Amino acid sequence: MPKNLILKNLVLRNLALFFWLFIIIVSYLMLIELPPKDGGIPHIDKIQHMLVLMWLTMIGQLAYKPHRYWLAAALVLYAASTELLQGMLTTTRLASVNDWLADICGIAIAMVMFNLLKKRRMACLNN
Repeated sequence: MPKNLILKNLVLRNLALFFWLFIIIVSYLMLIELPPKDGGIPHIDKIQHMLVLMWLTMIGQLAYKPHRYWLAAALVLYAASTELLQGMLTTTRLASVNDWLADICGIAIAMVMFNLLKKRRMACLNN
């Protein structure tokens, strides 16, 4: 068996593990204290929120295909809870509805991308 096929099978069999490891890492990073930022790229934190939740959603959809809509709903609640926890447990971070909306955008983008890729794959298989 070729090495790339072995690696692909290993990754596919462990997607749920990767998903939960990613959740743990993201949760930790969202709840650590950060020094105040001056300057930088405007709204970069919204882009970061969107990209992180997009990746979480994509990995989660692959790991839990039959439950992807429940997963999306759970991730919306997860995103809200991380925002609330930031406001309650940290002194240098604030709970932000805008960050939560950016998270929801990332989830929605991943859901649309997953559905488009699924339709494209089905069309290729039918041809």
